[in-house]
Amino acid sequence: MSRTDQPETTPAERAALHELQLGGEHVQRAYGHLLAFHHQIGRAMDRYAAAEPHLREAGHDAFADEIRDRHLPAGVVDDRWSYEIREQQCEWRERARR
Repeated sequence: MSRTDQPETTPAERAALHELQLGGEHVQRAYGHLLAFHHQIGRAMDRYAAAEPHLREAGHDAFADEIRDRHLPAGVVDDRWSYEIREQQCEWRERARR
């Protein structure tokens, strides 16, 4: 079918398609930010874990215990880890494609 055989789109249809395209771009950007958030949280947890033995060596066992017991195992949102949030977003994207 050639381009001339296709029906013309109305201005309202073109406007709707444009908004849908922009919405999709924002979803992609948000996913990129979510991945960056996930990576940054992982790096922060690595730093906290690295501080723990130094605190113990300096005689601050209570602080080291708090990092180990309270901060390292803590989820980022409602006791969920950042990878769980990222995986849930991937599942939403997959369902939307079906």
